[in-house]
Amino acid sequence: MAALGPSIARQPRTVRSAFTKELKDAVDFLAGLVPGTDPSRRRGDAIAAFACMTGALILARAVDDKRFSGQILEAAAKRVIRGGRRGK
Repeated sequence: MAALGPSIARQPRTVRSAFTKELKDAVDFLAGLVPGTDPSRRRGDAIAAFACMTGALILARAVDDKRFSGQILEAAAKRVIRGGRRGK
């Protein structure tokens, strides 16, 4: 996802449609793993988590500092696992 995103946006509608379907399937799968009873909130949390993970990977790959790259990935992972809540 991190590598394809910018390219997919410039592809024909059929390619974007296929990408959309696969992304929705991935979000649905992830939503099934998110705790809670409100399906709408679980889906929203899954979308936010997927976007955070994808963005973190893009940023971590872009920087030339391995330590900072690791910090980006670690911070995103912690935030996703906590569900966006602050604290431990």
